[in-house]
Amino acid sequence: MPLLRTACLALLVAVLLSSRDEWCGSTALARADANAPFDDPDGDMVPTCIEELMQTDPNRADTDADGIDDFEEILTFTSHVPCSAPAPVDQGMRVLVTSTPNACGQPVVYLHLLLRFVNLKLNEVKFHDLYVDLEGKQYSLVRLLGYGGQMLSRHRERDGSSFLISIPLASQTDLMRILPCTVGAKAALGGKLVNKGCYLMQVGEDIGALMPFGDGSLALQPVSSLVLTQDGNPYYRGGGRVCETKLMEVGSSSRGTLCEVISAECKPAAGLRCSVTCPKKEGSMVTIPDGLQTITGG
Repeated sequence: MPLLRTACLALLVAVLLSSRDEWCGSTALARADANAPFDDPDGDMVPTCIEELMQTDPNRADTDADGIDDFEEILTFTSHVPCSAPAPVDQGMRVLVTSTPNACGQPVVYLHLLLRFVNLKLNEVKFHDLYVDLEGKQYSLVRLLGYGGQMLSRHRERDGSSFLISIPLASQTDLMRILPCTVGAKAALGGKLVNKGCYLMQVGEDIGALMPFGDGSLALQPVSSLVLTQDGNPYYRGGGRVCETKLMEVGSSSRGTLCEVISAECKPAAGLRCSVTCPKKEGSMVTIPDGLQTITGG
């Protein structure tokens, strides 16, 4: 039975993530609207869709005015950590996932790869894979990258070379059929092997990402731009509450690291809504492929 299930999952990934007939051409990014999700009004190399996900201000390059711009804080997993010290300038990588409508109004999931290289030559940077992890089994996404939409890339030279690569991955409807999963990337940066990912699971009729939210805590945040801005207020405005959780690794299996929810409580967070079921999550178990460090930056 395990072998049959593995084979079925492999087939499901291959079929769902290459459902080409449902894409709306390559016009997903060809929008004249000044508030288009891939615009970058403040020039910090973080498009609006990621700013909404990370609760940073798309009109301020340094949302919390601490002298560290939003790109650096997001890359180093410190954008939600209050009064965090500047991270050392080093090689870095992070994977994020957002969902935004294309020109036909169909929600499309994008993989965003944030990178920073410091004093590295091109031959010292080697990508091993971009993947989706289902129950501890990884399936390569390389052959699917860029299909059905335009890839975006941004680059700047400051304390090394920083890059943001945004890649259309799948329709939101298709991706939801294989949740929960981790979308991740593996690379060797100057001899240092880096494996980072974004853990995704279903939240009602939407996709939620388990994101670092504070000092040692996480929050399940929607990735859809339609959900994030449905009340007209991005995350950094207004008031709301989020279900902030803490996980503890308690074991492992072929599917990944087993984590127990040791605390879950509603905390203030702009624009977010906290479910009444939040406190009931304590004691529940979550399996995270490759462990918590993959999604927390540890």
